[in-house]
Amino acid sequence: MLKIESLTKEMNSKIILHSISFKILPGDIVALVGPNGAGKTTIIKSILGLLNPSSGEISIDGYSISKERKKYIEQVAYVPDNQFFYEELTGRQFLSFTRELRGKDEQKGMSNEKIEQLIELLEMKEFIDQEIHTYSLGMKKSYRY
Repeated sequence: MLKIESLTKEMNSKIILHSISFKILPGDIVALVGPNGAGKTTIIKSILGLLNPSSGEISIDGYSISKERKKYIEQVAYVPDNQFFYEELTGRQFLSFTRELRGKDEQKGMSNEKIEQLIELLEMKEFIDQEIHTYSLGMKKSYRY
């Protein structure tokens, strides 16, 4: 569960978010909507740990971003609209690269065996060893997991 309590963000003496509170339960589908400048991106960046709140608390599954940051960050995943790829790498090389960035810790699910299971599950075997620049948009979206 994602829980946000009294989240306030102030930048350059301007209040961007004022005492925002909500929770999202597993399985919930949520849309974050509002006009430009309403604070949608600020909320997302705060949840991702890219911005520190001026006050308030954010937690995922009981892990507080301010008190247990490492455990909190391990619970966070983000799928941007425009995924970044090193287009000259093959899909397999890209997965290995992202594993290196995250660390090889088996607890994080990035073992070679897990990568092979993911390739199988997402039906990527036919193109996994091709350079990413040759992929269709749909093929690239497979890497968002």
